[in-house]
Amino acid sequence: MYVIDGLPIVSNDVSTTDFSNDGKSYNPLTFLNPNDIKEIRVLKDPSETAIYGSRGGNGVILITTKNGF
Repeated sequence: MYVIDGLPIVSNDVSTTDFSNDGKSYNPLTFLNPNDIKEIRVLKDPSETAIYGSRGGNGVILITTKNGF
């Protein structure tokens, strides 16, 4: 699971197939400019990921941008 500036993006959504685009895959994280990223944190401990429930069971990647959305 990814959380960008407090907005959760479930990992199932990260690489999806766009059937309106001849079935080609796209990654919605591509809209992030690497120069806009302020901090990336990886949460793996169950006590840290507990607030995200079962969606955070495999870990959570927190991305904070410099300007926010």
